[in-house]
Amino acid sequence: MRSISFKKTPEWNSTAVIISYDDSDGWYDHVYAPANGQSVESGKAGYGPRLPLLVYSTYAKQKFVDHTLTDQASILKFVEDNWKLGRIGGESLDAQAGSIENMFDFNKGPVAAKLFLDPATGQPLKMYTVKAGDTVGKIASMYKLDWHELAKINNLANLDLIQVGQKLMLPAGN
Repeated sequence: MRSISFKKTPEWNSTAVIISYDDSDGWYDHVYAPANGQSVESGKAGYGPRLPLLVYSTYAKQKFVDHTLTDQASILKFVEDNWKLGRIGGESLDAQAGSIENMFDFNKGPVAAKLFLDPATGQPLKMYTVKAGDTVGKIASMYKLDWHELAKINNLANLDLIQVGQKLMLPAGN
């Protein structure tokens, strides 16, 4: 699988990538889905199990879970509202769809913080900025880490070549 780095494009500051699951593929959900006011005959008869909807954007709220009832039509509604396009009409469900706007914070401006995950555990890593006099051993000792682990996480081939101002990743528990 080839990866794409949206953050490196000039369009990143005005981009939102929204990931929506199409269906549950048989996942079990212990919470009964709410009615959507449509009939079985209409072919739009209610919601299924809850599914993830992820927003990847420099304006997305960080460390945030939105509990607003949304569905795939919520994405369409966001586009219609953001660009003032109006509703599709013709009994399309975008008119009653829940909004995803609460997942964004457009007042704060672009967020520069990055999230680094430990490739072995998937847990977030914290960042440490190297100061004058720091060594890999000293930093590892400060955070009660094995220096081998610190070197591995940061791909440090030569432990003597860390520089003042360099950012090092630390496991989140530290």
